[in-house]
Amino acid sequence: MAGDTQPNKKVIANCVYCSNPPNGQEHWLNRSLGTFAWNTFLTGRICTPCNVTFGGTIDLELVRTAHTGVTRQVLGIEGRASHERKNVFEYKASQKEPPVQVFRVDDGNLKPVFEQAVGRNPDGTLIATQGRVLVLATADGEQQMRFPRGWDEHQLRSAAETRGLLGGRPVSAHVPPPETVDEFVAASRDIIRAVFGPFEIDVYHSRLDGPVAPVEPTLLRFNLSPAFLRAVAKVAFHYFLWACPQIGGDKPEFSDLKVYILAWASPRTSSTSRTH
Repeated sequence: MAGDTQPNKKVIANCVYCSNPPNGQEHWLNRSLGTFAWNTFLTGRICTPCNVTFGGTIDLELVRTAHTGVTRQVLGIEGRASHERKNVFEYKASQKEPPVQVFRVDDGNLKPVFEQAVGRNPDGTLIATQGRVLVLATADGEQQMRFPRGWDEHQLRSAAETRGLLGGRPVSAHVPPPETVDEFVAASRDIIRAVFGPFEIDVYHSRLDGPVAPVEPTLLRFNLSPAFLRAVAKVAFHYFLWACPQIGGDKPEFSDLKVYILAWASPRTSSTSRTH
């Protein structure tokens, strides 16, 4: 049941989302989630421009955030070679509540920690290392903030301002492999100085071949964006169109669903948190 060989397939003249001809070929389940049996192309329903637009917007939220993003990274699913690699624990890290947050229980309270999963032990538990962080001395004590590799001055300043840390003084940093301390200094010294002024800090580096610490219960909170929820709705709708080729998706009954899927361009920024 693949492509245009599907029996009794309804032919429609336009893309279900716009007036373009439906000449696009799309995996109804995102190729970035891996390869699956029967995940063949959905054809004759959407145009190439809409397919490309989805791939660069809401599809990114699906594969880089929440349960799907973390599972994809832990399993080592990379998707297409041409796509930029992103660490889901650092994705949109400048936000005060980024899409993925990590917590540990400390005296009954949730304490944020800046870690990232890098592999699995033989028993299935995760091997993790501390993420790339900058530690700042403030009036309220030392505060940590993520400092992803590749950030420029604007991103670091925005993240610090969002957290009320612009007046802080850098005191240390942590660098996870494969980046080295020398690489960190060369890439980040001028950026840190531009935001926080002159400084002297200690830079620490984790070794993945070092002793493994005891297993610690960890909570992940997924701050689900409207774009993520619309991506889930899009996958469900496109699977339905693929599984039921006799239905074109061009009927008025689908209008509200399509409006919801296309609303990724709206200015709303609210999110819903889920903790697991």
